[in-house]
Amino acid sequence: MSYHSQSGAVVVPPASVLPGRFARATTLVPTGDGRYRADLDAGFAFADKINGGYLLALAARAAVAELDAPDLSDAPTPSPIASTAHYLRSPEPGAADLHVEVLPGGRATRRVRVRMSQAGTTALEALVTCRTSAPAESCPSGALAPAAPSPLLAWSELEPVALPPETACYRMPLRPPGAPFEVPLMEVVEQRLDPACLDFATGSPTGAGQLRGWVRLPDQDRIDAFGLLLVADALPPGVFDLGFLGWVPTLSLTVHVLAEAAPGPVRVRQQVRVVQEELVTQTCDLWDRRGRLVAHATQLAAVRLPSGGDLA
Repeated sequence: MSYHSQSGAVVVPPASVLPGRFARATTLVPTGDGRYRADLDAGFAFADKINGGYLLALAARAAVAELDAPDLSDAPTPSPIASTAHYLRSPEPGAADLHVEVLPGGRATRRVRVRMSQAGTTALEALVTCRTSAPAESCPSGALAPAAPSPLLAWSELEPVALPPETACYRMPLRPPGAPFEVPLMEVVEQRLDPACLDFATGSPTGAGQLRGWVRLPDQDRIDAFGLLLVADALPPGVFDLGFLGWVPTLSLTVHVLAEAAPGPVRVRQQVRVVQEELVTQTCDLWDRRGRLVAHATQLAAVRLPSGGDLA
């Protein structure tokens, strides 16, 4: 979200004109030459570590701000559709700098490299692909329209995850069950998990490596593209359902934003795919109230086992 001054410079609005905690927490101040300043919000943390989806959302917002320049002012606002971050170190709450580089090429999409640093030390490197033109809704003038809509225009092998009603799911508190620490993220991202996948908290994980539930941003009617980047990394690690309740730092996260979410919460399913050599890969799928798949994420994380420890 940005506007242009009379001089043509891109200005990212101050927090006071952005609604909601998440929007305020991702406010950027341009400092010139593709550089922005952010204030990392300690509320978006798991224990004392800033959430990786929140950091990726900040990088995507910086990419969009840099693309939303005067020469594109008549075009649709750029939107992040593919964002990948590599996490080099865990930043502290407080001031952080983002350096943005728009890569050459592309008309319908543009690619932007973003580096986040604190005190001169790089914490995150991200590559963000943004859509810079609206999806085609009809054939160009003079083109032959297909005889019937192609099924490939809207197809998915994934059915929306089955969940109890939102009110029947468990609202994750500041100190989740079984956790030896507080998770501030639970107060700014409303997570209601299916009770059937919470047995890990009593020492009886199902062994399916899956967590699922409803997620909202409490002060937003609809989760936008940046919010989807956050939510794609908001659930507790899937290895909790395998009996491991330790630290699972994200090494790399890729999120594809596939569609605009309808108003309301999203259904989220996080699924472990492989645990091997103290690494875990997991996927996260997000559906809106219409049952439409709106985002898909893949993550590589480390499993910090105690010396000689096992998952179970």
